Amino acid sequence: MKREEETEARKLASQMSEPLFNFANDALKELLGFTFHCLQKIILLLNFIIVFSLAFCFFIFMLINRRYSQKLFCYSI
Repeated sequence: MKREEETEARKLASQMSEPLFNFANDALKELLGFTFHCLQKIILLLNFIIVFSLAFCFFIFMLINRRYSQKLFCYSI
């Protein structure tokens, strides 16, 4: 009799905690998805900043020192 009551209590407890667990699981998935989405956007933005700053430095270098930069540019092709 006592075992049957314990098994019924366990079944009832698992049925009651299952929706809460599913809600927490879904909320965690949404939060992680949003976090990774934000990290992706930040990394992409940093990538563009690095590339454009390097291109800007290269063109400034070409403007300051034309002869050397033209030779360097011809050698790179």
